[in-house]
Amino acid sequence: MIILNLLGSPSKNDKIGFDLGLLMSYKLTNWLSALPQAELSFSPSSIQYNWADMNGIPMSSSPYELYPVSLGFKTHFHIILKQEKHSPYIIVGPSGRFSIVKNDNTSSTNFKSPPNFALDIGLGFDSKLEFFTFSPEIVYSYGLVNVNPISDDTHYHKLSLVLNFKG
Repeated sequence: MIILNLLGSPSKNDKIGFDLGLLMSYKLTNWLSALPQAELSFSPSSIQYNWADMNGIPMSSSPYELYPVSLGFKTHFHIILKQEKHSPYIIVGPSGRFSIVKNDNTSSTNFKSPPNFALDIGLGFDSKLEFFTFSPEIVYSYGLVNVNPISDDTHYHKLSLVLNFKG
């Protein structure tokens, strides 16, 4: 039996991913809307672990993919700051992400990422055009739970540029 120890700190490999989703807008007041959302996400981000034997001699390395394919659910609240043709708003609300793909390697990192729960905050604006409303947003998602069984302190944070088209 060979016992492997983690060699040094893991390294992260952040890359750009892609989300495709649906949202519903429910107007609560003139200045507040609730927007439940569902999305399918694709992300090539990973954490690289380097393993060593009991003597500290490097033995192997293994990547741990963070949510390569996942389902996300959000409930954002839009607080409209001004009612104009280009109306700015603040976004705040909870989100959840659930991995639907298991790592396909045979190393000790062969497991699904556990569910992630986060708090989202961001800025956006509604731009009313002739046939639709275009709403770009920038949203930061702050992960609240540990998403890696190997480490005690791995949180999934995400910065997103969101382009919404409303009919």
